[in-house]
Amino acid sequence: ENLPTIKKVPSFSGKLDNGKNFTEKDIQGSITIVSFFFASCSDICPRMNSVLADIVARHTSKKMTFVSITVDPENDTIQALEKYRKQHIYNDSRWKFLRIEKDSLLTLTINGFMVGSSENPANHSARFILLDDKSQIRAYFDPFDKEKLRELENILSEISKK
Repeated sequence: ENLPTIKKVPSFSGKLDNGKNFTEKDIQGSITIVSFFFASCSDICPRMNSVLADIVARHTSKKMTFVSITVDPENDTIQALEKYRKQHIYNDSRWKFLRIEKDSLLTLTINGFMVGSSENPANHSARFILLDDKSQIRAYFDPFDKEKLRELENILSEISKK
């Protein structure tokens, strides 16, 4: 790809909505889209996840993984994330809903992914973060910017062909 390499994602670990452990090692070898959300959000999160659901449905390559990380681990327990996934019928096994402990989460969002706010984690980024198969951040995409979304779709289509 012609995208710059921004930085490598640091190590992280958390639990998925099914209770299984999940770390940065689980995405190595995959093209990954990372996003941040919280289950009780009624504003931007449902719209973001709706856009992401369309992307997941259109790009069926097994080389792709989608990771949505909650910025509200206090309320978004494993059970809450599981309920959220089922309620919204996000059934694709490549789409992971991840809970990381709050202290690790702040470091990961701000220093690792370079998004978010330490004052108010609910002020999370509304961007999709594209990682390459070496877990390096390659680009950020605004899901509500049609031009940027088209750019992301084109990149994912290219990857699907390989």
